[in-house]
Amino acid sequence: MNRLFNYVGIICCTATLLCLTSCSTPGSEEETIDLLPVQTSQEGRWSMIDNKGNIVYDSEFDETPTMAINGYFSVKENNGYTLYKIGGKTPEAVKGCENLNAVGIMTDGLVPVVRPEKRIEIVNKSGETEFELSPVDNVEIFECKESFSDGLLCVMTAEGKYGFVNKKGKYVIPCIYDAASSFKNGYAIVGKKENDSDLMMSCYVIDTSGDQVLELGRHSICPDMFYGYINTTDEDQNILIDMDGDKHKLPSKVSSLREMKGDLIIYSDDNGNYGMVNLDGETIIRAKYCDLHFAFNGDLIAQKTYNSHEIQILDTKGEEKQTVDLDNIYVIDGFGYLGVEGNVYTVINEEFKETSKEEFYNRSAGRYSGTIQSDYVNREHIADTFVNSILNDGTGIKDAKFGETAESLMSGESPKDYTYKTEIKFKTKDVNMACSMEGKFFLTERMAEYEYNYGSYEYKWNPNSKLGKILLTMECPKGWKMEGHTAVVNAMKKKGFSLVKEGMIVTGYAFKHTYGFCTLMKNGNVIAVLMGLDESSKILLVTSSIFPQAEEFAKEIIFGKYVADQDGNVNQSEAAAMEVEGIKNFDTLQALPVQE
Repeated sequence: MNRLFNYVGIICCTATLLCLTSCSTPGSEEETIDLLPVQTSQEGRWSMIDNKGNIVYDSEFDETPTMAINGYFSVKENNGYTLYKIGGKTPEAVKGCENLNAVGIMTDGLVPVVRPEKRIEIVNKSGETEFELSPVDNVEIFECKESFSDGLLCVMTAEGKYGFVNKKGKYVIPCIYDAASSFKNGYAIVGKKENDSDLMMSCYVIDTSGDQVLELGRHSICPDMFYGYINTTDEDQNILIDMDGDKHKLPSKVSSLREMKGDLIIYSDDNGNYGMVNLDGETIIRAKYCDLHFAFNGDLIAQKTYNSHEIQILDTKGEEKQTVDLDNIYVIDGFGYLGVEGNVYTVINEEFKETSKEEFYNRSAGRYSGTIQSDYVNREHIADTFVNSILNDGTGIKDAKFGETAESLMSGESPKDYTYKTEIKFKTKDVNMACSMEGKFFLTERMAEYEYNYGSYEYKWNPNSKLGKILLTMECPKGWKMEGHTAVVNAMKKKGFSLVKEGMIVTGYAFKHTYGFCTLMKNGNVIAVLMGLDESSKILLVTSSIFPQAEEFAKEIIFGKYVADQDGNVNQSEAAAMEVEGIKNFDTLQALPVQE
C-alpha cells in the first residue's frame, strides 16, 4: 500500500483547525473550502477543483495555490503573493492585493495582508484597506494570526506581547500576554509571566471581553484548545478540562490526541498506533491501527497496515461496516474526501464512490502559515530611541561618562584579557523584531598592568588609566539598510553632533574589499564613528583628549588609507588607499585603535 497515507495526519491537522475555527460564535463567518488545488498531469501546472471533482480553473498557475476558503485564495507569483477571488471563468486578482509579502484567510469580509516594508493591513473583499495594525504604546505590531475568529484577531508586538484587536481596529484586549491562542467558541487561552526571566507562565482561559474564566495553573507552554476542551497534562498524564473546570483524565497509554466527536477521542500511543477512548477514559478501540480518522457521518476510517491496499470503515464501537479498495482516503473537513490509488487521486462521496471521472496526480490541502509577519521598520523611532538611551547631551554616555577610571568602572575586578568587557544593558526593546540595545566597554592593554607568573599573564587594573573607547551596538531588524544608518545620523544631529565625513571602509585580508559605510561625526572633543547598514549598527565614541589624532585617523579610515587584516590588526596598503563607491555590510571595530 502506498505510503502516502502517512500524510493523512497533515490533512487532519488542517481539518482540526478548520473545525475549530468554523465552530465559532453566532455572527462569525464559518470557514468553507470552495476549491482544492490539484495537478491534472504529472509535473503540470496547477488547477483547482470543486468538491464534486469538477475542474474549475484548468492549469492556471505555475506555483501551488492555497485552498480557496470563503471565496478567496492566494498564490505566490513573481514578486510576491496575490489574493484571488473565485466566481468567474478565470480567477480574479483582488485590486491592490498583488506583490504581497504575506496574506491570510478571508473571514467576515476581512483578511490581514502585508505589503513590503509596511505595517500589517486589514483589507476588505474589494482590496480596500480598512485599517492598519498601528503601534501600541509606541511598540510596533510585528505579527498576527492568519484570520479573525469570533470577531477578534490575535496580534503580537515587537516585544513579544499578545493581545486582540476587533474588526474596527480597536485593541479590545490589551497586549499584555506572553502567549495567546486565537478565540474558539468564545474562548482563548493566554499566558502571562511574572517577569521576563520567568520560565513559567500563569495560564488562563479568557472570554471575548478579556475576562478571566478559568485558571489553568503555571506552565512553560500554554495548554491548547481541543474541540472546546483544554488539553494539558497532570502528573505526566493527558487530561481534558471543560469550561466548568472539571478534569477528564485519560489513560496513561494516551500519548497524543488527534480528533474528537461528541465524547469520543482518537488518540495515538507511544508507538504511533491509533485507537479511541471516550471522555470518561474508557478504551473503545485499542491502539492497533497505523491510522484512524473520523468520517463526516461519525463513522471511522481505519487502516491496519500501510501495505494492505484496503481501508476499513468502522462504527463507533470498532465493528467493521465496509471495506474500501483504495490505498488511502483523505478527509478534508469543509470539502470532502479524496481517494488515492497508486499515484492517482479522485474525489469520492460519503459512500466512498468516485463522483467524477477526473483523475489527478497531485493535490495540496495547503492553507497559510498560521501567522502573518510584517517586515516594517520604523527606522526613525528605533534610531531616536537608541541614541536617546545612550547619550546625555552629546558629551557623555549615560551611566558611564568619559574620563572615568577603569578601577571605578570595573569595581576593582581583574580582567581575563585586555579586551575584557562589561555591559550596560538598556531595557528599551520597543521596536520591530524586538531591537535590543546594549553598551559594551572595551578596555585596552594600556588600561591594565600585568605580570608574567607561572607561564601566564595576570592582569590587574591600572587605577590611573582612563576609559579609552566605548562601542555601543544596536541589533536592528531585517531591512535596516542605508535608510536606518541615515536615521541614526539624524538622531545624532539632534544631540548636537555635526557631520564631518562619510564614505566607505576598505578592509579585509584581500585589501581591496569594501566592508561597509561609515560616517564621522563630532560634538566638541567627542568623536563618533557610526558603522552600519546591516542588522547591527555600531557607534564608536572616543575623545580627542585621550586620542588627539582620533578625528584625522577616522578620516583616513573612511577613505581607505588603513585596513585591518582578518585578525583585526591595522595595516597600511597602497592598494587600499582609494575611495570606493557602493555599500556593503561590515564590522571593523578593531581597525580603530585607541591610544593614550
